[in-house]
Amino acid sequence: MDADALGLALARIVGIADRLLAESTDWLWLGGTVPDQSARRSRNAALIERFAPRLPELFGDPEPTLGEAVEVGA
Repeated sequence: MDADALGLALARIVGIADRLLAESTDWLWLGGTVPDQSARRSRNAALIERFAPRLPELFGDPEPTLGEAVEVGA
């Protein structure tokens, strides 16, 4: 496995973890309350910036959630 393939795999893992975060708050934090993250700096920013264009299904526009309007056609 070369460095590019490893980076892509790691970016994919980060993207999947981000997608699952909202569903996981109840068992990650007591009471399901996420602590204040405003002062936190992501250590994955450079990784995501490099590989996000190759993973649009994870880092592109978020999929609409139930109840959100979806535009069809134009």
